[in-house]
Amino acid sequence: MPDQDQPTGPLSCAVSFPPDERFAPTAGDLAAKLASTCGCGEAAVQDVRETVRAAFSRVALGAGARGGAVDIACQVTDAALDVVVSCGTETLLHLTHLRPA
Repeated sequence: MPDQDQPTGPLSCAVSFPPDERFAPTAGDLAAKLASTCGCGEAAVQDVRETVRAAFSRVALGAGARGGAVDIACQVTDAALDVVVSCGTETLLHLTHLRPA
């Protein structure tokens, strides 16, 4: 039986939030949960949480000019966790953390 604490294959999550700064902590927590699930250490998990939260806040504060939702896309592969924060066609953050071997 596979270990239920580790993903058995690629894992991805994509969500869209209204451009409201109140959702920044939720976006950061979601990305951090995926980082934790794929085996990243506590320092990497906190880095993901804070970096995504900060990027979301920056987007939300200027979203009126950009229009549209704030999109968070996370993908876990055998090698890395990738997180992308975007609004419309503009990518505002692309964060990669290598997974522990």
